[in-house]
Order: sequence, then structure tokens, then C-alpha cells
Amino acid sequence: ASKVGIFFSYSLVVLGFIQWIFLGDFGGMWLILMGFILSSAARRSYYQTKSEVKLSNIIVRDILAQKFVLPYELPLIDAIKYYFMAFNQYYFPVVDAGKFVGILHLEDVKQIPIEKQTEYIVGDIAKNLSEFPIVFDEESGKDVMKILTQMDKKPNIAVVKERYDQNIIGFIDTTELINALKF
Repeated sequence: ASKVGIFFSYSLVVLGFIQWIFLGDFGGMWLILMGFILSSAARRSYYQTKSEVKLSNIIVRDILAQKFVLPYELPLIDAIKYYFMAFNQYYFPVVDAGKFVGILHLEDVKQIPIEKQTEYIVGDIAKNLSEFPIVFDEESGKDVMKILTQMDKKPNIAVVKERYDQNIIGFIDTTELINALKF
């Protein structure tokens, strides 16, 4: 359908040029303008469909990136210095006694005034895992993208679990899905 839209839009542009140049009618300019607008919309539709097809063929477990984890008791200032700055990531899972308990996102860290950052530990400001949607390791990238884009609050991160034993195996965000589209 998008290819038909592109063909139709170019037809409008050609017809507009013919009307404007050969017939001297400036109404052809409107046809040219409508043709370019329709062409732009048709191209966006084509690329969106292409991305959805690619995401449908991607399985979450295949694109999970290994994340470093932050200990619950780690001073916030150390998390900033040794994790956020060193690894250039936007979020890190937080563990306490070997279990995932939350996610610390860079935006949450930025909410703490610089002069107060030495007073906090990671566990004080990490968001609880219950605040994030759960997806399973065998779901398609398209399904996960739909879940993430429908989230009301940022960050758009989902907890990934194995379907059968319910163990948390990782986390995924929209950036990782978009990066997967590059291949």
C-alpha cells in the first residue's frame, strides 16, 4: 500500500508540473505540494512497516545485553563515578543479597542535587522492579516495543524473565530494540 502511495504521490507531482508549466495554471503548485506531502507520509509508512517486520523476527533473548549490576549498599557517588561515567549506560540493575531488587536510571540520579549525592546509597533511589512491566525471553521485539511505547512514565525499561521458571534474566529498553534494527 505504501508503494502505491509513493507512485500516486509522484503522479501528482508530475501532473502538477505539467499543469503549471504547459498550461500556465498556478493550481498545479497545489498538486505538487500535495504530492510531496503524500510522498513523505507514504515513505514513513513504508519504513514503519519494514521496522515492524524486522522487530517481529527478533526474539528478546537474542538481543539482551549483559549489564553490570550495582550493589544495593553502593554509595551513589561511586555509582556515578565508576559505573555511569565509566560504562556510558543509562541504567543499571540493582542487586541485594544476589537478587535483582530494582533499577537505577541516570534520570533518577540527576534529580539528586550534586552536593547531596554523597548522602545516598544506590538502594535509596533505585526504582522497585514492580514499577516495570514484565516480558518473557521468547517474546518478539515488536510485542516488547509495543509494551514499552505504551508506558506512561519514563524510563521505558522492561524486566525480562524466563517463561518456565520465572527467573529474571535481564532488562531491555527501547534503545536496545532500536539498535537491533540496524542489523
